Amino acid sequence: FVFVVAEYRGSVHRRNGVVIFDHIIESEKDSIIKGRDLIKYPLVDEVESLKDVSIQLKLGYDVHPLFGPMQLFGTGQRVIPYPADDMG
Repeated sequence: FVFVVAEYRGSVHRRNGVVIFDHIIESEKDSIIKGRDLIKYPLVDEVESLKDVSIQLKLGYDVHPLFGPMQLFGTGQRVIPYPADDMG
């Protein structure tokens, strides 16, 4: 199971996190994810505008074994301005 979380600071809540993508990977073919496919859920804040907010994207994944404990991993992050010029 892989997911992308968009994190940002707001004036109402200091730390905000929104899952914008998740996907269950059952085979090697399922593991190929292309650019625009990464925005599965909308990135909106009900209280304030996200204009000119710095957003940090974090990729995470967990492994669901047939038995034993579930393992949660994070693989990295990238800071992007929002809205980015190429986000048409």
